[in-house]
Amino acid sequence: MAQIQTLMDMGFSEGDARRALQHVNGNVEQAIERLLSGAVGGEPEFPALRAEGTSPQFGTGANGQDGVIQVANAPLPPVDSFPSGLEVETLTAVPADARKDGLPCGLRNVGNTCYVNSLLQTFLHIDEFRDQMLRYRTPTEMPDAGERSAAGAAVAEPETEDAPDKESEKRARRLHGISLASELRQLFAFGLFTNRSCVDPSLLLAQLVDRRGQKLPIGSQEDVGEFMLMLLEQLEEGIRSGDFIPALQDTKPTVGAASSGVAEATDDQSGVGKAIGSAAPTAEEPAAIDAASEAPVAAAKAADEAGAPADEVADKLPDAGKADTAAEPVKAVAEETAEDGLADKKRLSILQSLFFGEQVQVFSYRHTPDDSVEAANVASGEGAQADSQPKAEGGDAEVPSGSEAPPTGSAGAAAAAPGSPKKEGPPTGSSGAAALAPKEKAKEPVPDANGMIVNEEKSDFLHIFLDVKSKSVYRAWEAARHTEVDYTTPSGSSTTACTSTWIKRLPKLLFFQLQRVMFDQETKAQVKLDDPFEFEMKIYVDRFLLANRTRATEAASNVGKLQDEKDKLEEALLGFGNFKGRSNLGVSDVLAWAAECLETNARAEASEGLPEPSSVAAQSGAAGTEKLLADLKQGAPSAVTLLRSLSDVCGAQVARLKGDVERLGNEIDEAYSDLRKEAYELYAIWVHSGIAGSGHYWAFIRDWQQDRWYRLDDARVTVVPWDEVHESAVGREGSHTSAYVLVYVQAGVAAEQRKARDHQEVSRVAETLVPSNLMLGILQDNIKFQEEQKQQEVLKAEQDLRRHAEAIFQHYAGLIHQWEPQKRIHDSTGNPHDANGRKFLHDAALLGFELFLYRLHGEQDVWTYLVAKSFEAQKAIRAWRDEDEGRILFFLSGTLRSQQAYASMLRETTSADGVKRCELIPLDSAKLATQYNTVLLQGQIVDEALQALKDDPGVLVKTVSMLAFVWARWNLENEDKFRQNEVLLIMSTLIYNTVNVLERAKRTAPERVSLAVFETACEYFLLLLHAVEWPKGWKTPLIARLQVLFPQATVAVLNRPGASRTLDVTAAQTVELREAVLQHPLTQEQARLDLYEAGRSQPGQAFFERHRTLYSWVMHGDEMIAQDYVLNIVPELPGVAGFANVGT
Repeated sequence: MAQIQTLMDMGFSEGDARRALQHVNGNVEQAIERLLSGAVGGEPEFPALRAEGTSPQFGTGANGQDGVIQVANAPLPPVDSFPSGLEVETLTAVPADARKDGLPCGLRNVGNTCYVNSLLQTFLHIDEFRDQMLRYRTPTEMPDAGERSAAGAAVAEPETEDAPDKESEKRARRLHGISLASELRQLFAFGLFTNRSCVDPSLLLAQLVDRRGQKLPIGSQEDVGEFMLMLLEQLEEGIRSGDFIPALQDTKPTVGAASSGVAEATDDQSGVGKAIGSAAPTAEEPAAIDAASEAPVAAAKAADEAGAPADEVADKLPDAGKADTAAEPVKAVAEETAEDGLADKKRLSILQSLFFGEQVQVFSYRHTPDDSVEAANVASGEGAQADSQPKAEGGDAEVPSGSEAPPTGSAGAAAAAPGSPKKEGPPTGSSGAAALAPKEKAKEPVPDANGMIVNEEKSDFLHIFLDVKSKSVYRAWEAARHTEVDYTTPSGSSTTACTSTWIKRLPKLLFFQLQRVMFDQETKAQVKLDDPFEFEMKIYVDRFLLANRTRATEAASNVGKLQDEKDKLEEALLGFGNFKGRSNLGVSDVLAWAAECLETNARAEASEGLPEPSSVAAQSGAAGTEKLLADLKQGAPSAVTLLRSLSDVCGAQVARLKGDVERLGNEIDEAYSDLRKEAYELYAIWVHSGIAGSGHYWAFIRDWQQDRWYRLDDARVTVVPWDEVHESAVGREGSHTSAYVLVYVQAGVAAEQRKARDHQEVSRVAETLVPSNLMLGILQDNIKFQEEQKQQEVLKAEQDLRRHAEAIFQHYAGLIHQWEPQKRIHDSTGNPHDANGRKFLHDAALLGFELFLYRLHGEQDVWTYLVAKSFEAQKAIRAWRDEDEGRILFFLSGTLRSQQAYASMLRETTSADGVKRCELIPLDSAKLATQYNTVLLQGQIVDEALQALKDDPGVLVKTVSMLAFVWARWNLENEDKFRQNEVLLIMSTLIYNTVNVLERAKRTAPERVSLAVFETACEYFLLLLHAVEWPKGWKTPLIARLQVLFPQATVAVLNRPGASRTLDVTAAQTVELREAVLQHPLTQEQARLDLYEAGRSQPGQAFFERHRTLYSWVMHGDEMIAQDYVLNIVPELPGVAGFANVGT
């Protein structure tokens, strides 16, 4: 194909050329841009890393390799820039970029997965979670893998008719759970130790399945809360099926911790317990730490070498649902055993302790007769119905009908923590909180001392949903915590039921999901809310804890009144600060400006700057204006005083309002002063930029060690100031960018992560946690990456050379664009061999050097000159190395040929190493410069000769002698045909017309006319006619006519013995005649080269136009010029008088 050959001529490989053309439908120019930008063959490929000895995983990656992390390592360079403004999804990664010192590793966006990357980065930067996952081992990696498989087989249940399908689904989900945990471990390991700027999470996402074990599509804009819950549930299943090796720093054994995959925590409010698997080996587990870490590797290698199919391996795995296996699921929450509120110890998984808290939802209403019998059923959704709307603080919502329980105002998501027993009961209300129904049928409730029937229900939560309309974290949480609804009791009476949610156990991380999407009833579409929502760097959660219920309720009652008053004052303050709704335009400032304007105008004179009236109406208007100004000047002082007084009053009012708002804020804080023990600090912010249903996500994550913030935007990782974080997250109407998830961590976790650490020691410890074969794979990939970097440097260097060549070509194309109209100027000159065309000659070389080259040497020299000019211009700008010039010119040659442009000035060579280069065949610059200077000098002499004749007709002979000097001094016959034609045409027309005038005078009055005064001139003309090679048919009759007029006139050269008296002279006589002309006294008088050189004009439009105008003048007025000359010498010559003087 011609297009492929064109690209290959430019130096691209055939494969790259084919791929580039396929992506642009055969457009060569677009293919060149694509090749130069490095985007060869479309999006870069990211082959998965499979190091030797990598442990076998469960499930197959997209490339057919089992369970290995896919690392971004394509040998193509990054795209230079990303879209600005409203960001959208992009697949572009930076696989060839090295990771910058001190920055985390990015994650490649594999197709609308930026929200997933935000979640994974949040996980990665939780030290406890990351370190724990590095200690994870799959069933086949554990030392007792064979025993576990046998145990699993021993407790197998008999299959029923439906059992095979259910077991298959269960097995598939479990296999994917194991693979998910393994992939997350590898992602974390690569995130710590890779030298690449980003890695690819594709294979991790490929392990996400639904409850039937079917792969879930990833990439659509999903709810992050649902996605996080789904991922954690499956991850928990994989963790329970595997195990954790002991940590090196643990010295106190915890029996069963390492094998069960759980931690123990007391039922306190903090919920902070030991991480699972944190114990060292005990006497019951005699294996040493080193053996424990190496045994899984050996087992993995054995399984890998055996090549067992995934299904066979899965059949040997212990069943997560069997009580006797080591991977038995752990119940997250123990049943309460005492009425005093003390609970048994709970065994919490790492996921439960980090991410899932426990909340208690309290549903209460005032007792009426006959309610007690059915109240329990009502509370569980089996009896009465809600007959009206719930009255939540943030707005109304419908109450589920039928047998559903009344909606709750839960602060948390309706999510059972992974590993927790499933709760039975009706669905939750509109807030998404857990159901109120108890796990068992409630006992007949008994009204309390205040006559209230109260029902409590415990559930787990993952997210806390906040309404952005509440404007801040505390207020939004308070609004979500408490809800009131109109409720119909079992007896049929109406009352108000209250739902409140209290936290019983706190997770180490709190996820606040901001509700920024609502349904617009008018447009019938979802819209995004970018309302401002403020958040604190540190929050205290004591007021939301069940243990502080009584104190928090009392404080909330007092705070509610203070908050209402504060809201009114803030609204009033906003009115003073936003004049007529204009943000940051204060009323006080407006009044001050008005006063200043009035005072300034009043000082001006009434008539100053006013135009004179030109009509009666104008005079009337002017009079009115003068009166207005006079009144203004007279009344201005009082008006200015009034405005300034009002401004001062407004300023004082604003100051008072600010003071009151600050006072109320302090009182609100004081109301909770004793509830400031459980602190959480801001750790991460997930930001969305776009509209409802589409846009781009990224995360800001706190660097505790250096007290700074990272922006983790897929593959791009940068350090940003807090101002940028806050600006992007807080929200602003019309900005389309705001936070949608806030992540806080317990103060203890934050303090732990702030501790100064020896990073080398941390890395060493982390390396001991990672399976040796995985660590080996990472090290091998880093070595591979180094080689890729070297190749990338070579490719980048070559691409830089291509860009240099492209810059030269673009510069050259610009010069060619300028050259084309100049070329047409030269081509439009007249024909010296045409009687009419010869009058329209013009010397375009006087415009510029390129036209000189074109006139004397042809267009190929022009192209060569312009290429050299472009080359030097770009070299000065780009400063490439001298040794790179050959390759640059080679790429330039290919580009020129692809554009079917002349490229013969570039000669191809091949070096000893087989690399093709080109060299520029230069023009002889020195010679050309001398030639051009001569052309300009000749043009100057011609101009001076003609200008002298135009100024004084009597100097015609001088003009002819100056032209003769040009002809005799330079060999125009061989060096400049154009100048020869121009000079000879002017001389011939002046000589011929002078002879005509003299003949006419002689014929008119032969007895009275004496032409002796013209004899010297005509003798000079006779010499020129013999010396110059004019056509014989023209000059022979003219010579005869001159000899008739002047019989005594002779040519000295021709009078010597042996000289030919005919026009057929020898070559030697031709040279002798030329020299005779040059040495003639009339010629020598004009041989003033130094003066001509000193007065020479610079090439350009002025020089060109002057020369063209003078030539046209002499060629169109030839006969009149000759008559003026003759009359100037002999004014009353008969037969000549009466002709106009064309020189005036």
